Amino acid sequence: MSLRDEPHYQVASSDLADWLVQQGTDIWWSVDGDPLLTGRISFSCPADVLADELRRINRPLLVRDLNNAPTARGQKITAQELDKLVAFDDDVPCAVSGRKPGEGDERVFYLAWTDRGDEWMLVEDSPTTELYRREAALAQVSGK
Repeated sequence: MSLRDEPHYQVASSDLADWLVQQGTDIWWSVDGDPLLTGRISFSCPADVLADELRRINRPLLVRDLNNAPTARGQKITAQELDKLVAFDDDVPCAVSGRKPGEGDERVFYLAWTDRGDEWMLVEDSPTTELYRREAALAQVSGK
């Protein structure tokens, strides 16, 4: 079934950008399956880079409600409502991170642009986030 046939909401890409920044600009994210974003920026990337691109694109997105709320029929939501729609990759095989189900707790959104047929995933990239945090801490300790 298509995401459009499943319970979903509509969110502005700028609201998704706001949500990403609220999570922390040093958190890295990957995209699996969206030629629009992957054609514009390299992934994995930090939240602030992705947020800037989402704001430039400035288009509505559909976001899947895995809670299967019967009332989720494409209504517009804001950044504050995205927390309830986050899935975790514990049960989701992810081509982006290469992890298998049960190996991680990265946050995942199932998305589609309202004007495109592609359905895709936005996946938190915890290993890359941790790598860059360690490198930043080492740089701070060494005075670089």
